[in-house]
Amino acid sequence: VNRSIPFYNKRLQDRFRRIIPLSITLSLCIFTVAILYTTKIRDASNVIQGRKTNLNTINNLQINTNADEAPVRFIQCHFKSNSAESVSLKDVIQITLRHDLSPLSSAAFLELVNAKYYDGVFIFRVLKGFIAQWGFRPENFVSIKPKRRNEIADPVIVGKSLSNTRGTLSFAGGSTVQVFINVGDNSRLDKEGSLPFATVSTKSMVVVDKLYTGHKDGEGQIATIKEGKDAVIKKFPNMSQIEKCRAVPAFSPI
Repeated sequence: VNRSIPFYNKRLQDRFRRIIPLSITLSLCIFTVAILYTTKIRDASNVIQGRKTNLNTINNLQINTNADEAPVRFIQCHFKSNSAESVSLKDVIQITLRHDLSPLSSAAFLELVNAKYYDGVFIFRVLKGFIAQWGFRPENFVSIKPKRRNEIADPVIVGKSLSNTRGTLSFAGGSTVQVFINVGDNSRLDKEGSLPFATVSTKSMVVVDKLYTGHKDGEGQIATIKEGKDAVIKKFPNMSQIEKCRAVPAFSPI
């Protein structure tokens, strides 16, 4: 009997040697399967959550396209002029903002319009075939703080950004309040960093073409504006003046 015990123990040990590796392998397989199953569940959850997020995004986009929440696109600037050249047409400039191409400049201009910054300013620089410029104020306008130039500098979108061609509106170089309408093809100004942020309607351009162009640069327009409205009317009787610029849901017929 005593001799059989060692033999029995040896056989048992051999069996354990074979079973233990198998047990370890089986445990590793079960562990691997468990990890894969957990990963699939997590991935499925992420997909579901992602779909919910995308759906929420789509819903938000649909909500943001409502007319009440969409960015204001249309601006009408009414002006008056003593020039006999412009009395035959309604004195209004219709402007369409291009938020899609120049969001920073469009937003800055709209902010100035809403603050009534341009009400009462003179179109002090009208050069035939070149530009019609306005936006200078002799006093500090306390209702709004003008932005810095880099705050309205939109990045160039190759092949899409507007160029300074006829019928576009840009901020004057170095200014964040003065704007000008391109009366002619001034695409050379693109390199100076004054990219247009809006367009002017064709009918309005007919009106712009009839603005008085008899005053040349350097005749003291800015100095006279600083003296006040009466001084301007006396020295530059044909200089047009913006009465008001307002955001509108749609253009009125002209």
